[in-house]
Amino acid sequence: RGELRGVPVKEHVDRMQRVLGSAVGVLQQVDAQQLDDTDKPLLLELTYGVATALQRVDGRLIGRLPEPWAPWYLDAAHVTERRTPFAVFYPLGFRFVTTWQAPAGWHCRPRTTVAADDDAFLGYDEQMSGAQFSAHVAQHFGIHAPVRYADFCARSAAVQQRLALEVVVERNGASQK
Repeated sequence: RGELRGVPVKEHVDRMQRVLGSAVGVLQQVDAQQLDDTDKPLLLELTYGVATALQRVDGRLIGRLPEPWAPWYLDAAHVTERRTPFAVFYPLGFRFVTTWQAPAGWHCRPRTTVAADDDAFLGYDEQMSGAQFSAHVAQHFGIHAPVRYADFCARSAAVQQRLALEVVVERNGASQK
C-alpha cells in the first residue's frame, strides 16, 4: 500500500514496475482497489506482457507465466543447520488470479490441477477455468521446531512452483493428448 498510497494514478505503473522489476516483463496497467481502506484486503490487478515467456517447441508454445508476488511472501532463506525455532507471527492469506489470452488460431491446453491441501505451514488450493488460473494460499501462524525448517522451505518452494503457471498453447485443430 505504501508504494501507491498518495501517488497519482498515472504513476502507478512506473512505481509498481520498479517494485516488481523484470519479474512481470513490461507492466502495462495497474488497478489498485481498497488502497486507503486498511480494514479490507488490497486488490491489485496488473496487466503485463512477457514476450519471452513462451518458446516454440514442436509446433507448440510452451513456457511459464510469472507470478510476481509469490517470492515476496513465500521465499524462505536456506539455513544449513537451523538451531532456533522459527515462527510465522502474521498469518497471511492471498489469492492469485492469472488470466491470459492465446494468439488468434491457438488455444491453451488445460492444466491438470492439484487437489487442495493443507499442512502446518501453508494451505493451498487452485482452480483452472479456460484461460484463467486462480490459487489461494494461506500461510498459517505458528512456532516451529528448528528441525522443521527444511520442510517449511520445501513446502514454500513447491507452492511457488505451482504458482509459476506452466502453459502449453497449441494451434486450433492440433492433436490434444
